[in-house]
Amino acid sequence: MSDEAPPSEQDDGGSAVLIVIVRTGGLAGMRRRWHVEPPRDEAPRWIELIDRCPWDAPDPAPSEPPHPSPTPRDSPQPRPPQPRPPQPSPTPTPTPRGADRFVWSIQARTPAARLERELPDSALDGPWRRLVEAVREASAS
Repeated sequence: MSDEAPPSEQDDGGSAVLIVIVRTGGLAGMRRRWHVEPPRDEAPRWIELIDRCPWDAPDPAPSEPPHPSPTPRDSPQPRPPQPRPPQPSPTPTPTPRGADRFVWSIQARTPAARLERELPDSALDGPWRRLVEAVREASAS
């Protein structure tokens, strides 16, 4: 990284909004980067996308099966039925964790805030997905 400020921060004619998306991970561990720095007249649309994201929400918990809570020895509880061994499924189910999953780093700068969030692939939904897709689409054009 460079200590030099991006051009839009150096002059007054730059964009009011900057969004940078970095996706890391996957099979080859590749890093992809997309960004958008829209003209000032398009800033309200991008600020709305940014504001809809839950930047202050707690980090998503890893997807794990729920564990039964222990019961006190004194209380008479019926024994739960013994689970049957898992049956092989015709299609493998994807695991939500692992080395081949993506991690998304999302940075946004608006006149009011500088925001940053890192999300696992499994948490990229709702407003986060809409923001990422919009930035990727704008970067492609």
